[in-house]
Amino acid sequence: MGILKPFERWVTIVGMATEYTAVLTEPVEYDGESTTELPVVDYEFVGSMYMFELADGTSRSFGTGAVEDVHPIE
Repeated sequence: MGILKPFERWVTIVGMATEYTAVLTEPVEYDGESTTELPVVDYEFVGSMYMFELADGTSRSFGTGAVEDVHPIE
């Protein structure tokens, strides 16, 4: 069963609603468009890196210099 754990985590993330908006200092490609705002389901701040789980089910990491703000969606 240990092999299925990452897949199970991916399935739960894909179905979850966006909880945060990450505002970046430079545009990135997301969902076929260039944007400075990413829809974030969950994130961790580790050392000098933000690790984001995005609404489309992908993960991305950015250094603190690339992230202007992370705020909850109201």
